[in-house]
Amino acid sequence: MKIKLFSIGSLLCILVLTSLLHAYDNHLFQDLRFKYKNNDLATCYEYSRNPAVFNIGIDQDYNLYCSNNGLLQNNYKRLFDPSMNRSYGISFFSNKILDRKSTLATAVVFDWSKHYEEYGSLEKYFYENYFSFTDSTTGNTTYYGPRLWILYKRDITDRLVSALQIEYGIERGLKDVYTECMTIYRNVDVKLGLAYHSSDGSFVSGIYGRIFDHQGKYEAVDDLLDAVNFTYIGYHVYRPENPRSSNNKSDWTTGYETGIHFRKNDLLLKGFGLRSALFLGATENTIKTGSSSQPVLIGYWIRKAVNLENRLSYRIEAIRSEIGLIYNYNETTDWAKHGQFEVNLLDYSSSTYDFSLDLKISPFRILTLKAGYNIGSGDIDYAEYTADFVFDEILEKSRLFIDWEIQLNRISNLYFGYENIVQEPLFYWGTPEFNIKNVYLAWDRLFVIGRIGFRIDIGVWDPSDSNKNIEYYGISLSFSK
Repeated sequence: MKIKLFSIGSLLCILVLTSLLHAYDNHLFQDLRFKYKNNDLATCYEYSRNPAVFNIGIDQDYNLYCSNNGLLQNNYKRLFDPSMNRSYGISFFSNKILDRKSTLATAVVFDWSKHYEEYGSLEKYFYENYFSFTDSTTGNTTYYGPRLWILYKRDITDRLVSALQIEYGIERGLKDVYTECMTIYRNVDVKLGLAYHSSDGSFVSGIYGRIFDHQGKYEAVDDLLDAVNFTYIGYHVYRPENPRSSNNKSDWTTGYETGIHFRKNDLLLKGFGLRSALFLGATENTIKTGSSSQPVLIGYWIRKAVNLENRLSYRIEAIRSEIGLIYNYNETTDWAKHGQFEVNLLDYSSSTYDFSLDLKISPFRILTLKAGYNIGSGDIDYAEYTADFVFDEILEKSRLFIDWEIQLNRISNLYFGYENIVQEPLFYWGTPEFNIKNVYLAWDRLFVIGRIGFRIDIGVWDPSDSNKNIEYYGISLSFSK
């Protein structure tokens, strides 16, 4: 059980610390498998996103402490990308069995990141916004803040479980040159879930609902004549803000998400399994700019999305192996309107699917091999009516991964993984294709005081038409007991 607990704890560590890039944003259908940055087969909580099945089957207390350091070097960059991004994070996670029917899990996270030599953008991620705030200077911007995550799970009956999950975060940002823009983000995310499971755990089904609220405040000081503020509408057209002592932007996003899921082992025949999940959601984003006393409604945009995931698997106990076939489908629709004239500014729609084949095999008790291959395609249609710009393309993607897990002895393990992705990106990347290679090396050992582990990540993004690339280096440490 100790090894199993460390494995689960390591995944949680990577979840809370490598989500630094989006720690204070609310995205529909957060794909936890990508946030975990590993290629392990998805747990029930991961694929269902239902808090009622969190840590299902774990019946003891444990604590986890993590630290993380990451460096993203943008040798290949877009106009509003920083030249470099350095990030740090620390976290504490605790799972506590309160009584026979109740479990409380909590996590406290503090994130710090700095964008170096970033031109113009006053957004943390310019290209994830349709209405971005910018200025005319190049500088460094620092972001920092805490997050609190709480999950309370209660057994209603021996088979029926309910759970409430709450996440709250605040982040501040400051640019070190004029306009010395100061940003404050406040983030609230609430989930309520219900799940049913059979006595032997072979069948699990559930439903959950999620609501979230994200508010961003920006204040840029115009102290120099050449430090001018702009608000982009899409990616090609911008409007200059009127000169004043300070220009402000407010960004308010609300949304919901709901999902249903089930998993059945030994379906019809022994060894066969099926899991399926369906998610629906929408967000509404309102943007105002101008003075703090008389802000002007610049625009608002709506997103609606549907996501379907199915996995059919076959388990062969004699050779300790499992093979799975996954089908994913996602449909997203965005539209944005002018805040005062009810004029359509842009439209976006995407229909994407992917097929995956994964394999997990343990030819020896000390060795576990995981491998998989994925192919996908997305029909993307994006139009900016103010710029007379249209992007209508079918983008392809493929992914290959392999992981090794070696039990060195009874108290220590070694992990190694390699991933290769070939992907056609969206138009604002300025390249027809990326070749992405990621590797990681991890080790853990059980000591008298608990289990200690470390992990090293290296990633390289190579654009097909440039000799420059994007590099990522990360290291994380963990302690669990």
